[in-house]
This record gives sequence, C-alpha cells and structure tokens, in this order.
Amino acid sequence: MTRTQPTDEMIEAIYAAPMEEGGWRSAMRLLHERYDSNMEALYFLDFTERRTHIVELHGVASSWLQQFNPLYFHPDNPWARYTAQLHRPGVVRTAETLARFTGDPDILRRSTYFNEWMRPQYFAHTIGLTPYAQRGVVANLSLFRPSEMPPFDDDDIAAMRALAPHFQRALAFCMRIDSARQSERLGLAALDALPEGYALVDEQGALRHANPALERWLQNGTVLESRAGRLQARLPSARQALAGLIVDAACGLAPRNDRLVLHGTNDCTLEVRALPARGGVVAYQPLRSYVLLMFTEPRCDAGENLQRIRERYRFTSAESRLALQLTAGCGLREAAERCGIGYGTARGYLKILFQKTGTHRQAELVALLLRENRA
Repeated sequence: MTRTQPTDEMIEAIYAAPMEEGGWRSAMRLLHERYDSNMEALYFLDFTERRTHIVELHGVASSWLQQFNPLYFHPDNPWARYTAQLHRPGVVRTAETLARFTGDPDILRRSTYFNEWMRPQYFAHTIGLTPYAQRGVVANLSLFRPSEMPPFDDDDIAAMRALAPHFQRALAFCMRIDSARQSERLGLAALDALPEGYALVDEQGALRHANPALERWLQNGTVLESRAGRLQARLPSARQALAGLIVDAACGLAPRNDRLVLHGTNDCTLEVRALPARGGVVAYQPLRSYVLLMFTEPRCDAGENLQRIRERYRFTSAESRLALQLTAGCGLREAAERCGIGYGTARGYLKILFQKTGTHRQAELVALLLRENRA
C-alpha cells in the first residue's frame, strides 16, 4: 500500500473512535506517525460565539490553549477571515493552499495568530481537513510540523484526502449519538404525546426537535414554516417578533410565562411561550443555548362574537375575515397579508363593507363593529 492510501489500522481507528474510551487519542497517534507532525488536533470552531471546543489535542500545553481563542479569531488571521471558502466539508488545505487562494505567499506569516501562537510553539507548516461545517460551526482536523521539517507535500495531501470520507462519516456518527443523548437529557421524547406543539431550537432558530403536533402545524403552513432548517413565522410581520422571543429566552431575558400571539394566513393564530433549555455539556459540538417553544391555539371569542355581526350585515366569509383583522387593530395592508389576499382585493372588500354597514371611512367601520361586538 502506498503512503497516499490510509492503512487499514488507521481507518479502523477512525471508525472505532466514537465508541471506545480514548479512541480519538489512538487515531491522533497514528496520524502523528504517518505525518511526522508535532501537533495533532480535532476540534470545533464556533464562529458565532467565537470559541473553540476540543475533542482531542496533542502537542499543545494548557497555557497556550487559553490564548488560542483571541489569537485565532483575531481580525488579521486569514484562516478565520476566509473560513467560508476554505473550511468546507471534505476540503484539505495547507498554508500553501491559503497562499494560492489569496495570492499572498506571506499572508499567514504576517498574522498575529502565526507570530504569537504558532511560531512560539515551533509550528511552521500546517495541513488540515474539515469534516463538518454548518451554521457557523466548523469541525477541523489540523496537523502542524516544525520549521526544520519540510512542508506537507502532494503525497501528504493525497493521503489526507483519502482519509476525508472516513473522518466525515465517523464524526457524523458522533454527532448523531450526541443529539440522541441531548434529547434524552432534555426529556424531548415525553413531549411527543402532548397535544400542544413543542419545538426545540437554538438561539438562531435552527429546529432541533419538533413533536407531532408541531409537525402538523408546519405541514399546514398557515402560521409557521421551516426554511433552511430554521423555524419561523409564516408572515413577515410576525417573524421578527418570534426571532426576538427566541433570542431573549436563549439569553435568559424572557420570563417563563411570556406569551406571544402569532398571526398567520386564513385568520389562523397560535400563542407561543418560550423557555430556556439547558442540555449539559455536548461532547462533539460547542455548547449552544437552546430554547423550548410551546405553541397552543388561542380561544376564538372574537371570531364567535363577529359571527353575529356577520349574520346581521350579511358579510361573506372573506369579508368577515377582513373585518376581524381590522377590528384587531391591523391596517388594511397588514389585514390583507393575514387573510392571504392581495392589497387590491382587500380594498375591494373594504368598499363592500362600507356599503353593507352604511359607513364611509375605515375608522368609522371599525368603531361600528367594536360597538356591535360589545353589545
């Protein structure tokens, strides 16, 4: 077997790492022997929180670890600056890759990260692999060599590229185990039998768990939807309010009985409450702040009261829905959005409502309907 192909022992060590105590340590030892490196690390970079989570690390003293975050995330570090282009799943990179990408052969050696963290530890040459990158979190495998050693060559790069799919599969398995353990810690399985809709999201709204009741509302799509893995309100006018509720709860700012009413299309609404959720230490990802959301259907007293008004003035269903939104304090454009109709259509309905009620202005119409509602 050539040195460009990983040995069976190395592949077996990678797949055994998630299941065995000290498994990643064995995999790092084999990488050290293959690449003659003086540092080997598997770690997560959280670019949202600007912090690092170590899975396995050899060759770095604890005092240097404390300095890693501020120096790696320093504005002049090109690895952090170009992470979206260079830290992509399955991509192998070296310092020479960075130089070619930027067109600047000295860009890394001028950085604060190199001069204050790499150089003092005799780390001169680097090769890396990204097994995972999603939503601002990047998993990196990084190896360093000292200056008296040659840079990593094409043979080294080819061997690392051959290892890439094995690291990706093994790390994906680790993270699935993590997700299952976290769900168990948070008691999410117990929520699946409840009639209310429950969702577990992170501080950015990424959906981690939805019970069957919430799944039905997502399929219905009148109030809530999932876009690119994020839970959001269907109507733009409600999205900012829901996102703000999630952020406040993740930061511990939202009270436990906080409640938000989300309006959707076809006159549908849901009430949502938010609770911060803590799952403990996560082994293979940086610890996130999670939020548990509970969705319920509000009482429909206003709609029931307006049924009597509808019958008195002979409103159609569409006219009644528009009237309900207007009496709830919406402007005509927002009322049209909530009813799922165009602004021009809403203006036509409004003229009909004027004719049927003998009113001439929107304020006059709303005042009449509110008086009838209180009668």
